Amino acid sequence: MKKIISAILALLMLAFGTIAYAAQGNGQYGIGNGQDKEIRDSGQSRNMMRERAQLARANQSELTELKDEIRDKMRQIKNELKKLRRDPEALTEEKIAEIREKLELLRDDRAQLAGTYGLIRKETVRLRLHKRTMNYAGASQSFDSICEIQEERIKALKALSSDLDELLELL
Repeated sequence: MKKIISAILALLMLAFGTIAYAAQGNGQYGIGNGQDKEIRDSGQSRNMMRERAQLARANQSELTELKDEIRDKMRQIKNELKKLRRDPEALTEEKIAEIREKLELLRDDRAQLAGTYGLIRKETVRLRLHKRTMNYAGASQSFDSICEIQEERIKALKALSSDLDELLELL
């Protein structure tokens, strides 16, 4: 019991301990050698990283919404194809040619998405490394890369979604 109480007291002393700040010095060794500027810079870097992290989260939620929307459209297309299999005479040669063109556009959109697959995961690994080493500039660059990749994927998913809409109209 005494060990638990002493551990709690030690934690409280560490948690509520005082923090001493040194005044700006004249560039010499020791107290006030200008290290407080680095502390402020890291605080600003942390705030910038938080903002970028929020942007990355917003992009990620938009990506998941687009993916869900595309899944729903794919289900609708499958249902329409089942209907067309029952009544194949409803398709004309012109309609078939238009459908094939849309399918080519869909393949291009999927190829564009495949080009960015896995890049976010690689940047996330780099981001964790930068955070561990407290390299805020590197972490900021990783966040920027992640956001760029996410925006590319969002653009590609929106194009895929619009092409799926056009295909649904044809069917």
